[in-house]
Amino acid sequence: EQKELLTKYVQENFVNEGMVADVAIHRDHPDNPHAHVMLTNRPFNSDGTWGIKSKKQYILDENGNKTYTGTSKYPKSRKILMV
Repeated sequence: EQKELLTKYVQENFVNEGMVADVAIHRDHPDNPHAHVMLTNRPFNSDGTWGIKSKKQYILDENGNKTYTGTSKYPKSRKILMV
């Protein structure tokens, strides 16, 4: 019943949404049955290859120019997740 419940949950909540899931069920101790679910954090491209998981977006000023912090030579940016 536990395996069936876990499989259904992972299928409905992750796999049906396009993710790949790896499930490991542990029963090392009778009082602590549990499972680990590892999920993808990268999208798939239309050809089936892995896509990028994030991209960098520069923080621009009101004129569309990159902004900097203090004397840093690197522009301010934020990470945009692709999933």
